[in-house]
Amino acid sequence: MKNSDICIVTSFNQKLYEKYANVFIDSYGDNNIPFDLFIYSEDDNNNFKNIKKNMKIIQLLNNNIPLNKFYKNNENYTLKKYIKCTKNQWKYDCIRFSYKVFSIIHNFNHYDTYKYIIWIDADTIFKKNFDFSLIKKLIKNENMMSYLGRSSVEYHSECGFLIFNKKHEKIKDYFNEIEKLYLSKEIFNEKEWHDSYIWDLIRIKYEEKYKITNFNISKYFYNNLINKNIDKENFMSKNVLSKIPLNKYLIHLKGEKNKIEKKIVTQIDKKNYIFKIDL
Repeated sequence: MKNSDICIVTSFNQKLYEKYANVFIDSYGDNNIPFDLFIYSEDDNNNFKNIKKNMKIIQLLNNNIPLNKFYKNNENYTLKKYIKCTKNQWKYDCIRFSYKVFSIIHNFNHYDTYKYIIWIDADTIFKKNFDFSLIKKLIKNENMMSYLGRSSVEYHSECGFLIFNKKHEKIKDYFNEIEKLYLSKEIFNEKEWHDSYIWDLIRIKYEEKYKITNFNISKYFYNNLINKNIDKENFMSKNVLSKIPLNKYLIHLKGEKNKIEKKIVTQIDKKNYIFKIDL
């Protein structure tokens, strides 16, 4: 594996660029992250600054006619289940989280030279350079994808960081099934409509149906903790990315967007976790 086998994909519009994604771009360039970066936006016009040679901006809707029709004719925001939800409405905000899904699928279908796609949420700060040697530890040839699993309390995965193995025999079917779920609008028959729920729903289906294996990054590091007295439910909850050695390289801000300054270098989670395996 080499750096050119990997690309990173993210998605944000102009509003989110001004809110926090500008720091994603700046920290990506400042730390000389060696992978090609694909930035997807649903806006027709963007004013993103400090774009480097290894960064490509793609207007998502202009490059996907079926998807464009899906958004224009989508009834998500008029459905009673969405309107009447006064708590956790984000669970039914299909549109908001679908840009992420279709960005990854578009990248998979149109850029054949890469072996791995890494999705990283745009409210992330890069702290230092990392390369393929890190990624090599987080996915194997037999794995279709790597994900940050959560505990039974936080039942869906933390999908701010995902790795997809493009060479896996079932990855194309996996993406096709997810795309069909959206474009057919069958997604509105599911329990929840956000991307984390959908990634897990189809991933688990494939694990059971085809007996494939996927790499649970959170569980891997929990199993390699020196201190076995640390509670699993708490460790694998909320922002689990801040608790594993990946926090040496990046910070997923999540609810900490008010701390967006580039000078942030400390991890959000204050506990000191020591592992048998490091990155």
